[in-house]
Amino acid sequence: MQAALPPRSAPRMVNEITGTDPDALVPDRRDHRDYGPRQRIFVMTHPHRHRPFLSDTDGSATVEHVIWLPFFLLIVSAIVDLSLILTANAGMWDAARDGARRMAMHQMTEAEAEAYVRSRVSTRYAGLRITADSTGDDATVHVSVPMEQTAVFNILTGPSWGALEARVVMVKEPV
Repeated sequence: MQAALPPRSAPRMVNEITGTDPDALVPDRRDHRDYGPRQRIFVMTHPHRHRPFLSDTDGSATVEHVIWLPFFLLIVSAIVDLSLILTANAGMWDAARDGARRMAMHQMTEAEAEAYVRSRVSTRYAGLRITADSTGDDATVHVSVPMEQTAVFNILTGPSWGALEARVVMVKEPV
């Protein structure tokens, strides 16, 4: 005597226009039980069911650019600001070191060293402060610029960040 096959489920409701089952978005697990483990039947929706909405790609690239453009510009602005800050810092250290060396070698007075350092540092910094001191055995040059003066976009800087400073002290050469 042969085992009876399990009964099939009742027929499904079919969309009259497309000829597909409107409720079948994923493989139906009941088909697995009805037809056995090796005879799964996958019921899928008609591929053109959502076509008017999904096929319209006009403006999709524009939307993607509008979403990512602010983040991209923020990163580029931060990179530009950081490079300007580091360039200003390097220039200040170079000018302060050169001015202190010339004072230590007795080639310049304090006033000449301040003028020399001011000419070497960019003049676009509004709060630039330079002090030169050669009292005692040391020649000291101190250069300071407010941090917000060094950047263009001021994304990485602000008034609370303080100032970039370069202070160089060199021992005077004997006369």
